[in-house]
Amino acid sequence: MSVRSILRWAGSIIGIGGVALCITIVSQGMRSVEKIGGACQSGAQSSVTAHACPAAVPGLLTGGIFAGLAFLALFVVCVGERGRPVVLLAWPALFLTLGWNFLDSGLHPATGGTSVGFLVCAVTFIAMGGLPLLYIIPQLFQALRGRDDSTSTSTPRPFASTRVQFSQPTPWSGMTTPPTMTPTAWPVVTPAPPTAPPAASSPSATGDVAADLERLASLHARGELSDTEYDEAKRKTLETPRST
Repeated sequence: MSVRSILRWAGSIIGIGGVALCITIVSQGMRSVEKIGGACQSGAQSSVTAHACPAAVPGLLTGGIFAGLAFLALFVVCVGERGRPVVLLAWPALFLTLGWNFLDSGLHPATGGTSVGFLVCAVTFIAMGGLPLLYIIPQLFQALRGRDDSTSTSTPRPFASTRVQFSQPTPWSGMTTPPTMTPTAWPVVTPAPPTAPPAASSPSATGDVAADLERLASLHARGELSDTEYDEAKRKTLETPRST
């Protein structure tokens, strides 16, 4: 354990012990005043009242309050984060202690009987210390057990951090098997066979040779007859015997 840790532990113990001691001093000073009727004066005006304050009581009451705040600050500085909720117990401890003093003095006053004024103060102080205690105790247990406030559903912490995680989406979520993506079949187009060029009609046995040659030349010029076909048809036309 390092020297710093030892100092922090020592400061925490001194702080919490000092707070308890100061509350005890204030409580005993209050009881000493209640025993003489609940009111007193000191100094130059003490002769006016029937009851003078006990020795050192005014200084102890005032010093106890301020010293308690100093010890409480020391505890806050030295204690760790998990132990800081213990600071909240200082308020209930002070008011419940003073409330008990009022209750005891109200039921057993120095003058005998019952003091209604002390009882009213007792109810007020006990409520001021007890009601906050109902909220502090669950917070204190959570802190001492090291439970994160984000996991507690009873008392959620304001502005608690929110963690957001994005996961990669699963393809075809909710489907047993991915749908079959069948491409649309393209129609098979069978190319039509090339159209055979019109065959040169056989030269008629009768007719004008010049007219047949002119017709063949016209077909050849339009591209319907190749050179070979044109020559063959021309030869046949010339060799075909003609009837007179």
